[in-house]
Amino acid sequence: MNSIDPQEQPLSLKRRSTPRSRFDGLKTFRAFRYRGFPFLFVGVLIMSLGDVVILVALQWLVLVKTDSTLSLGVVWAARLAPLFLWGMLAGAIADRVERKKLLLCALGTLAPLVAFMSTLISQGWIQVWHVLLFMFVYSSLKTFAVPAREALIVDLVGPTEALGAISLSRVAFFATQVLSSLASGYVVETWGIRTALLIVVSGYVVGFTALLFVPKMVGPKTGGAAETRFPALSRHFLEGIEMIGRNRAVLGLVVMAVFCEILGFSHRSLYPVFARDVLRAGASGLGALHALHASGGLAATLALASLGNVRWKGRLILGNMLFFGLFLVLFGQSPWFPLSLVLAALIGATAASFDAMQITLLQLNVGNDQRGRSIGIWQLSIGFGPIGSLGVGAVAAAVGARLAVTLNGLLLVVVFVIVLLVFRRIRRI
Repeated sequence: MNSIDPQEQPLSLKRRSTPRSRFDGLKTFRAFRYRGFPFLFVGVLIMSLGDVVILVALQWLVLVKTDSTLSLGVVWAARLAPLFLWGMLAGAIADRVERKKLLLCALGTLAPLVAFMSTLISQGWIQVWHVLLFMFVYSSLKTFAVPAREALIVDLVGPTEALGAISLSRVAFFATQVLSSLASGYVVETWGIRTALLIVVSGYVVGFTALLFVPKMVGPKTGGAAETRFPALSRHFLEGIEMIGRNRAVLGLVVMAVFCEILGFSHRSLYPVFARDVLRAGASGLGALHALHASGGLAATLALASLGNVRWKGRLILGNMLFFGLFLVLFGQSPWFPLSLVLAALIGATAASFDAMQITLLQLNVGNDQRGRSIGIWQLSIGFGPIGSLGVGAVAAAVGARLAVTLNGLLLVVVFVIVLLVFRRIRRI
């Protein structure tokens, strides 16, 4: 197995000579002592504000316009398809160019894109196909940003602090999801979707500005434009695919990610149906479901950040997969809004822990010059999500949303058992 030297010193510490940080004694926030990480954290925090606002606003728009669960599944598929199409390519590029520049280029176009969408809505020109196209382009840009961002985190803090730092970045993501989910439902109902999107635009501008203060990190195989020639890039792309077949641990993690995406994460495409038709809670209820989902993710990632470089990471991610499926079964059968909120939080906790562990384990089980591609592999796995969103949308249209989510949860438990028996190495990493 090709792995990172655990004693390797992060580039950010090699470049600084400062007194002992006040964060050194706090295990949860220890990553903040590394130069540049606080700025990256702030950038992730502010930019994450837009993700759920856009999701809540446009899901509600499509449901009102079409009254179709299948349409919601198509929107979710448009959001995830770029991960399948560009995920590996984005990871290969993140291993060939300066990661900070790639991150800024991808994110620098998001504000004008969202502003254009707001204009379509304010002028009354918006159609469902506009939403689908927007989701595809928006997600494509984020697909190229994520490998650069996640690899840059490890560049800044090093492998021994990777789990804590990645978990903290997920804390930023989920903290803003909690706030934006609660606020977005209220803003959509009170001031409309256009206002919600304009808030997102301002958040992206501030987040982009924060990222400018992240120091330039020149890691293995990163550098100038000459290194992005097509032969070199295509070789990196193919090496990333070969990595899945050569590394048994990576293969097992990919299988887990694919089925969790198809059977687990796809349930969120039906939140609008649960909010309106099953739980009778309206747009505010939709925001609350997303908010409790994010609250669970926030609590789980804070806990992971506090654990530090914990042993038996493989057993931890397997446990997350099992409880993910069990909580989905309970959510699908819940007829009461308060209970559904609690279950949404538990699902969010297991889903967030699973994601953070995936990102960490994939990077720690490959070479330092392959970390961008390892995140590309993770994105490729997420790219199978359209199968799940379209499938759960079609099943919900036939037998109802509650039964569709329940069946997905049961199938996820079955897949967990198969993974446990076939990929025994995961239990030892």
